[in-house]
Amino acid sequence: MTIIKRSLVALSILLPTSAIFAQRLPPEKPGALISGKVLTPSGKPVALARVRAVRTSPTRWTSPATRSKSDGTFQISGLDVGDYSVCAEAPERFSLVDPCIWLGEPGQKFTTLIAKQQVTGIVVSLLDGRLVQVEVKDPQGLLSEKQVKTLPNVKQVAKGVHIAVEGPNNSVHRELKAKHPTPDGVLYESLLPVNQARVLHVKGYGLTLSNESQIAVTNNHHTVPLTLSKSTQTVRYIYLVSPTVGAK
Repeated sequence: MTIIKRSLVALSILLPTSAIFAQRLPPEKPGALISGKVLTPSGKPVALARVRAVRTSPTRWTSPATRSKSDGTFQISGLDVGDYSVCAEAPERFSLVDPCIWLGEPGQKFTTLIAKQQVTGIVVSLLDGRLVQVEVKDPQGLLSEKQVKTLPNVKQVAKGVHIAVEGPNNSVHRELKAKHPTPDGVLYESLLPVNQARVLHVKGYGLTLSNESQIAVTNNHHTVPLTLSKSTQTVRYIYLVSPTVGAK
């Protein structure tokens, strides 16, 4: 009997402590959920695509990436309330472009989430893409220099080149990134959507920019019309950089 009483006393002591501990636990997060499929332009599922939910309001936030399954399905959970777009990036072996990256807002799938809501049936259709490459020949290693040149507008710009593609209605400029070193320069490239790219812009800063025929480009800014169709393979351009005559 004494043992039972002692047990009851011990239990009465523990109960308030447990109740206090439970009150200190953070409240459960009311997560919403988005699920759907990633498809090619012809409607086939895309496996192992990197899918993200991008909250556009009330504040901008991007969810960690999740991979689509073999049937193209994906699910993103634990989302706060807000307006979201759903973006997907296909594995590199596919020539497919994320519509969020290229088309911006018109290419995104928007949905509004409230607490604990589940939105299903989201379809992310990727765009057919083709590779655009620009090789910048730099036999003197000028692009590797860390010198800075002051332009007339007092803007500080390092010696180098800026390469971008202009999209429909002048609304999109997608930069080509330096991807691979070459024996005498740098190769810039990007996967761009078919029938969307319009103009290639190549601009030199603090250096003289020449075309493949080694003819200096006027004002160091060259524009080239781009036509990317399904029959297009890789599109490649070559430029040359050299020291600007008379520059100090």
